[in-house]
Amino acid sequence: PGLTAAELRSLLVGSARQIVRDGVPHPVTLQGAGLVDAAGAAAAEVAVQPVTLAFGRASTGGWQVAQTITVRSLSIRRLELGFGITRDRWGDPELSFAASPSSVSLAPGASADVTLVASGVGPLRGEASGAFVVAPQGSRPVRVPWAVSFRSEEPGALLSAVSLSDAEIRPSDAA
Repeated sequence: PGLTAAELRSLLVGSARQIVRDGVPHPVTLQGAGLVDAAGAAAAEVAVQPVTLAFGRASTGGWQVAQTITVRSLSIRRLELGFGITRDRWGDPELSFAASPSSVSLAPGASADVTLVASGVGPLRGEASGAFVVAPQGSRPVRVPWAVSFRSEEPGALLSAVSLSDAEIRPSDAA
């Protein structure tokens, strides 16, 4: 009853179960956070803001973006938090992640900021997604879905061979 709307949203998104078909998880970009798990949300001890991370569109091999999240203890006990990362699909593009600080100790009701730095190495093509995992010791982890897309250095033309002819188009105020 004491949760804010943002904290309730955090619990619902963070405890959602990833959709898996034939043993293969669906990417965050297709499924969002996953299926709502009300029991998981009720048992969660940590709220995270924001509830999702978008690392934007990257176009160079030296790409690096930092995002800061705020973790808040909803527990009546001291929480020791560790952090991890999952990817929907491993392999290309080659990415690395670092959390600073790498662990946090929270008193009941306390909060802390954690910065997640994502960086790309080599040729960056396609997209990547997954979840940043906030793992309270002795409790259920909370997932924060993330995504990044990559584009080539030289984007292709959106239109080609377009021309207008006054013989076919008669401009007027109504047109």
